[in-house]
Amino acid sequence: KCQAKMLEICEREFPEELKRLQTIPGIKERTATSLIAEIGTDMNKFETANHLASWSGLKPRNDESNKKIKSRSITHGNVYLRKTIIECAWAASRTKDCFFSRFSYHQTQVRKKNKMKVLVAVARKMLIAVWLLPLPDSPTTPSVCPSSIDNETPFTALISPRFVSKYV
Repeated sequence: KCQAKMLEICEREFPEELKRLQTIPGIKERTATSLIAEIGTDMNKFETANHLASWSGLKPRNDESNKKIKSRSITHGNVYLRKTIIECAWAASRTKDCFFSRFSYHQTQVRKKNKMKVLVAVARKMLIAVWLLPLPDSPTTPSVCPSSIDNETPFTALISPRFVSKYV
């Protein structure tokens, strides 16, 4: 009931943003409305994508003193946003023929990283993709991942050519 009301508000007030958020693999209707509710649609309040990642609590800590590592856990932040985007990272890491799934496979199987830490990294990359979505009047580039809406999505703003050549 509440989700239907939130979807109705987002479709009325932010239809273009709702559609663009759903072009990112792993993010569908429910998550897109949650992201709009938690972050908003104006990304100018965050100077960089790292500020958004830090605000959500997906930035890894670097507590080191005298070459002794004290903690590698993620920082405190918006709990609801962090839980939502990590759930989406689970879905995106299982999406076939997608940058996130290739990144997750490479990190867990080839480099032997911990799956949970890789999921946090995928969630951070997804949040950066949300921050980097271009405005509706800017030209979009073809996507590396298949889209549920159309074939031309603004998702590739996240991916640098170095990563594309490595994982594609």
